Amino acid sequence: KATVSVLYCPVRSKMSSKVICAVLLCGCGVVPSDAAVSMPTWFQDNMVLQSNRESGYLSYLNGMADPNEKVVIETANSTYTVTADEKGEWAVTLNPEGMNKPPSTITVKGESGPPAVANDMLYGDVFFCSGGADMLYPLKLAFNSTQEASSLTGVDFANFRFFMTPQAYSDTPLFDFKKGGNCPDPKGRCLQWLTVAQAYPSFIQEFSAVCYLTSRDITQIHNLNPSVPSKPVGIILSASSSSRIESWMPSGAFSDCPQYPPVPAVGPSMQPSAAYNAMIHPFRHITLRAALWYQGALNAEQELPYSKTDSYACYLKAMIGAWRVSKGTGDFPFITMQLPPSAPAGSDASTGTPDVRAAQLETLPHVNGSIAITGLAVGIDLGGNSTLGYNEPPNKNEAARRMAMQAVHVAYGVQGRMNNMNGGPVPYAWDSYFTGPVFLKSELLGSNVKLTFDANSAVAMSLVDVQSLNSNGSVTNCTMCCEKEAPFEVFANGAWMRVAKGSTLITNNTVTLLQAPASTAVRYAWSNFVGCKLANSDGLPASPFLDNLTAEIPLKPLVAKPKRQRAEKPLLPPLGWNSWNYYHCNIDEVVIKDVIDAMVDSGLHAAGYEYVNIDDCWQASRDASGTIVPDPARFPSGLRYLADYAHSKGMKFGVYTARSEYTCQMRPGGYGYETLDAQTYCDWGIDYLKIDVCWGKKAKEANATWELFHEGFQKCYADGGQYIVQSVDMSAESEPTFAEWIRNVTDIWTNGGGDIQANWQQIIFKALHNNQYATVARPGHYNNADMLEVGNYGVSVVEAKSQMSLWAVMTSPIMVGTDLLHASAVTMEILSNSEVLAVNQDLGRGEAVQGTLVSSQVTPSNDTLLIWTKPLSTNDTAVLLLNNANTTQSITVSWSTLGIPPSRAVQMRDLWSHSDIPAATGSYTAHSLQAHESAFLLFKDV
Repeated sequence: KATVSVLYCPVRSKMSSKVICAVLLCGCGVVPSDAAVSMPTWFQDNMVLQSNRESGYLSYLNGMADPNEKVVIETANSTYTVTADEKGEWAVTLNPEGMNKPPSTITVKGESGPPAVANDMLYGDVFFCSGGADMLYPLKLAFNSTQEASSLTGVDFANFRFFMTPQAYSDTPLFDFKKGGNCPDPKGRCLQWLTVAQAYPSFIQEFSAVCYLTSRDITQIHNLNPSVPSKPVGIILSASSSSRIESWMPSGAFSDCPQYPPVPAVGPSMQPSAAYNAMIHPFRHITLRAALWYQGALNAEQELPYSKTDSYACYLKAMIGAWRVSKGTGDFPFITMQLPPSAPAGSDASTGTPDVRAAQLETLPHVNGSIAITGLAVGIDLGGNSTLGYNEPPNKNEAARRMAMQAVHVAYGVQGRMNNMNGGPVPYAWDSYFTGPVFLKSELLGSNVKLTFDANSAVAMSLVDVQSLNSNGSVTNCTMCCEKEAPFEVFANGAWMRVAKGSTLITNNTVTLLQAPASTAVRYAWSNFVGCKLANSDGLPASPFLDNLTAEIPLKPLVAKPKRQRAEKPLLPPLGWNSWNYYHCNIDEVVIKDVIDAMVDSGLHAAGYEYVNIDDCWQASRDASGTIVPDPARFPSGLRYLADYAHSKGMKFGVYTARSEYTCQMRPGGYGYETLDAQTYCDWGIDYLKIDVCWGKKAKEANATWELFHEGFQKCYADGGQYIVQSVDMSAESEPTFAEWIRNVTDIWTNGGGDIQANWQQIIFKALHNNQYATVARPGHYNNADMLEVGNYGVSVVEAKSQMSLWAVMTSPIMVGTDLLHASAVTMEILSNSEVLAVNQDLGRGEAVQGTLVSSQVTPSNDTLLIWTKPLSTNDTAVLLLNNANTTQSITVSWSTLGIPPSRAVQMRDLWSHSDIPAATGSYTAHSLQAHESAFLLFKDV
């Protein structure tokens, strides 16, 4: 029997589009010998799964069973049935679950053997902490450790849960963790979820200081649901004290860096992929709110035959991309702690620490970059001597605070200033901008060098002497400091020359280095211990950087604005792709460009798919004029850039808003800004707008907002701009007269029922709900049954074909909702079936645009066998026979149901097998259809 996982393998690397080891998703490795039903060890009592309602993320469960065994997963609100593949693997996408739910139980049952049960589990935010010795640095060695540990007893953290893995290594990817290994906790409390009562007071002191304090501070800064003061938070620690980054990369990721082959290393922890195989791969299907990364010291010390900066940057970006691919949840937020000093003041600057810092800086989002949804906490002023030495400085408290601010900015889209005054008890209170000065560009102006920084981050910039705290309370002061050793250097006449403080002019958000003639490069803070930092008014430092002054500055735009033939209003239901069903909020410009390329390269564009649409989470704020601003962590190049990129490939580009004050993910909505937003989208070259209904203030009458957008888009078109398709979400139940006016204010409408989910119950519900309003559809105006789940976990191949057939016969807009970068051949075949798409794109006969349900037969087990028909403009009729039962059934359609004379011989064609069926009279039977399988037929000349 075809299974869900065949829809998704093999996978390709995010960075290179090359095929990489399918174990990233397909779970090669250790299979339990008794495989009745087996779950990874993290599936147990007290676990926390990522909430997929408030956060807009997908949540999965995965496990092992016998090959082709049926597995039933029961949660408090839903039951799921999946079938394991030929290797015994299975995975399922969970329906949305809110984090304000009481503790509940999940039970996983196979066809034989005892079930796997997890009691007292919660839905909340899950933070994953990994890296080297600095990430393992225990809370007991941080400053104010007793007070910091006691903060865990506050009401805001009552639902924190902790999970720690032992340090272990493997030559091959493992389904589950190795037993034994080196547990960082002296009492061996690894591989178990611990509640606050179990973690306090002793375990938390042995737990990672940065991991706990960052997770705590994130919760203090940003509580997404203030009505739930004790937000559940799962904190996972999987780090190794003696590992290089190569050990954390899956084997396939090295293909992204062919010019930097791993150098030979000694010891199991240093071997390529060893830590990933044993400590990361078992987590491959657990969904994360964010990953926190603190590593690089051992790479800084490494002797290499190639550039340390370039190789570490390539490795880190490849690792992030591979981790993201393996989870199948899109580009989840990834926060890096930049290396702090690992030496005392005045130490030699010849270590590789500055090189690795520069490499870490390259992972930040930037215009036309290769990675996004990342953050970097700068720690060049956080050196000092701990009981473990200078190489593990003790001020993990401040490191965690800076990581938390980056995480809130990147993961939750919060801009500007932040504070920790939303939670308690807290050891100290603060209010700060989320980052130090962000370097933008350098210019050689005559004999001077001008450096420009982001204005918001560079308020009241100044040069500040660095003083670092030691564990014993003493201070490691700078030795030269700003007066004698300003942090800027220029490269001229074959050597680096330091620019004196007196020749460093700071004005607003610029730094001018005076009298630096013939300079070809500039760098800042290029030493292990940095004695002088460039900081903003909050004391946060700029990251070290090195910039080439002689590089040519591109004068042309990032993407040449293509000349477009002005399109008329489309009459056919749109075909395209939407980001929500697979990526949810983990979407960025890198993925969108890759999807555009994939649609062209795969042939989907040639098959008729035109639109690439971003759903929620692209918005960040509004500027002083009220204009909507894209999230800089996700879309640093802006949406005009993406629209131009899509148009340059012959595609069209769409976005999302809400008719309310906020979107469903609490981003800025369109209420009160409809006319301005319509003009903005026109100016950006947007071709499609989805309008949701979510949170906050909204117009009393839904069509008031839709009409304002509609008028704005009509003006755009009248002024010579593009036609913008408008698609609205509504509730037909609350708008009983919508059929009388809906076509006057929009092109497409979705008739409520909540977001579709990746399971059959939701798919068939959406189809039946949509069928009620078939008579409202007209050419150019369509009932939208929602987006496709074809290719996603929880939807089998037969179910995928049935959904595609349903959407075709209902003439619904078809928006693909899966990961096209790694879709299987089966998925692509389903999506590109030309005969099925032809039914969808046919406008029917007369005003009967949409096909309808004409028969619903009830089986003895109270299941239904459904028949849909759609008369086509070609004088053929599309007929869909759908087994909605959970068992194998045969379905017969009689000629009387179709209005055909019983004696008439009818020629038929199977639209999935692309084969003709011998003529029949009176009736036709589709035999032995599996559960949720369908037969999609073309009755000729009927």
